[in-house]
This record gives sequence, C-alpha cells and structure tokens, in this order.
Amino acid sequence: MKISAPDLAGIRAAYEDEMGDTCVVLAYSETQDAVGAVVPGYAAGAALACLFSPVSSAEQHRADGTLAVVVARLRLPVGTAITRRDRVQLTQRFGVDLASPLTYEIEGAPYETLGFLHCDLREVTT
Repeated sequence: MKISAPDLAGIRAAYEDEMGDTCVVLAYSETQDAVGAVVPGYAAGAALACLFSPVSSAEQHRADGTLAVVVARLRLPVGTAITRRDRVQLTQRFGVDLASPLTYEIEGAPYETLGFLHCDLREVTT
C-alpha cells in the first residue's frame, strides 16, 4: 500500500501534536586528554517536542548476546538528528518544567516509523 505525500504529512503532524513533553538531544563528541585517552563530551541542541514513555525496565537481548535494560521509550519528530552515541535530556513533562532534567542514553539505534522517530532509553550510569 502506498501512502500519498499529503497523507504521510498528516500522519506525522498528528503524532507531533501528541508530543507534549520537551527534550534536548545531547550530541556526542570526543576529545583526547593529555595522555591520549578519549574523553566523551555532549553538546546540547535546541529544545524539541517529544513524547516520553517510561517502561518497567524492559530487558532486551541484543544480537551479540548481551542484555540491555530499557527504562523508557521516546518519540521524536521524523528528521531529528540523533544517533546511538548521543544522549537525551528530558526538560519538561506534560508541558511542566522538571525541577531537575533527566538524562538518558540511547539503547540501540534510533529508528524511523511511519509517524515518528523511536528511541529506547536507558539510565545514564557513570
């Protein structure tokens, strides 16, 4: 079944209308310290609409046999620049500023659906 461009735009707009949360993509970069070790860094992008959905620590088995624990899922507008090395910081929930923004790592590769970009999230551990 082929979907027309206007229908696809309408579907995407409908999903974006449901995105009542706000987040910031923290784009990954790296530098080296004095001894040549890689030092990761994260640069905040612009605030964007999203839909954050906590889950009950869903365990997922990766293709390499390791286990990942997903604590939330995130919907972003199609076309959002994000990779598996980036992080996401949730700044508003239901349109209300969070007292302390929540930061998550991306679990696996983000993927595009018909109406949105999907990311599984895990808690940041240091």
